[in-house]
Amino acid sequence: AESFYELRLDLDRLTAACCVVELVDRAVEDRHPDADTFALLLGALRGLCPAPDPELALWTFGVQLLSRFGYTPVLGACSRCGSTESQGARFSPLFGGRLCGACLGHDPQAFEVTRDSVQLLRALVERSAQGGDRPVLEDRTRHELRRVFRELIEHRLDLRLRSLEFADRLGG
Repeated sequence: AESFYELRLDLDRLTAACCVVELVDRAVEDRHPDADTFALLLGALRGLCPAPDPELALWTFGVQLLSRFGYTPVLGACSRCGSTESQGARFSPLFGGRLCGACLGHDPQAFEVTRDSVQLLRALVERSAQGGDRPVLEDRTRHELRRVFRELIEHRLDLRLRSLEFADRLGG
């Protein structure tokens, strides 16, 4: 049995691990074994031990889990109408991705995200931000991705994670 000792030595890693475990615990039905999700969970916990940025590792896991449940964020086109027009686009957790300018009225809660955030989110979706890619995130990008992650989890899985609220109180 693995103890994941390294996770207990660092508060950021431990907090990210708590988020990963809580997300799986609350997203998967009780008494319905799901070997693939368990393997994803185990891989995330193993990956958090050496991860230079535990929060980025958490987001990678979250996007993978959302994708596993059929909620892959839509980034290449409008998540409502399919338009590839990017003028005035915003991110809509309600629709699960980017909204074009023409569709903004359908989600007044859609918010702006920078091109850097969209590119990193796309890399997370494509799973290329793990392993060798270790981007250094600017504060604005980190803040935007934190919001995207939280709101996708809330809107797509209908979950509010206590561990994310705890992380916010810690200042993470």
